[in-house]
Amino acid sequence: MEKIVSVLIPTYGGGQYLQRTVDSVLAQTYPRIEVIVIDDNGVGTENQRKTQAVMDAYKDESRVKYVCHEVNRNGSAARNTGFAHSKGDYICLLDDDDEYTPEKLERQVAGLEQHPECGLTYCSREMYVDGKRTSVKRALPSDDFFFDLVTHRRGISSGTLMVRREVWQQLNGFDESFLRHQDYEFTARVASRYPVLPLDFVGLKKYMLGRNMAGEPRKVFPIKKQYMATVEPLMSRFSEKQRRKVIEANYLALAMKAFFKGDIRTWWTIYRYAKPGLWGYIYFFKYLWKAIKNKL
Repeated sequence: MEKIVSVLIPTYGGGQYLQRTVDSVLAQTYPRIEVIVIDDNGVGTENQRKTQAVMDAYKDESRVKYVCHEVNRNGSAARNTGFAHSKGDYICLLDDDDEYTPEKLERQVAGLEQHPECGLTYCSREMYVDGKRTSVKRALPSDDFFFDLVTHRRGISSGTLMVRREVWQQLNGFDESFLRHQDYEFTARVASRYPVLPLDFVGLKKYMLGRNMAGEPRKVFPIKKQYMATVEPLMSRFSEKQRRKVIEANYLALAMKAFFKGDIRTWWTIYRYAKPGLWGYIYFFKYLWKAIKNKL
């Protein structure tokens, strides 16, 4: 018997794109699915009523469940709530404004069935801005996916993932204290224990809207520190040089964003916090020179 795939869709706001998202899962070529929509607006709020109106269209669809939080709790909590209501052998995630391509689940199930050693798989994704496709972020092989993930040489998005149920259970799901970087934090914990299977096909259409764009560096900095506090204990097998690259790849990139936004105070705070070695100073001047050349 084919294994069940549970797709967890947290939603917050009025669910403007939610029907498109849910329909993209129901249109999958893989038959044994369940869709769990977790409404994180809070019961009785205007956005919850709007979301429920969208979900009323699926009242007679046995593959769709609608679960509502009493109060807003955050996206990590919504994903854990969805898992608690799921029965799938494989767990997938999908934001309420993105969509799957039709063969996404079928191809990922096949991949994990062929590679029982892998804890999760992820696929490539198309990026859209203002409704126009701008780029493709490819899922590529890696000699050390965990290292490439925490140095941002490999990028992931929660909608590209498929996780084994037993892996989710072993790691206790998402850390609900994270308001951002949830995807990277969870995937880092998985990748530190299990091989990760990249599948280079486009399985997700990712729509970059105002609410999911990167925040101001000064606001992201505390979340970045929280993320690094989780990652650092997982890096025991890294050399000192590798550890330094992880720290620099996270803090220095954020510092440079602050620099080019004109927030010199935040830039200097983060830059000093990273305690850059020689490579860190080289990184700064290379980044600066590249930006100057682009403006010439």
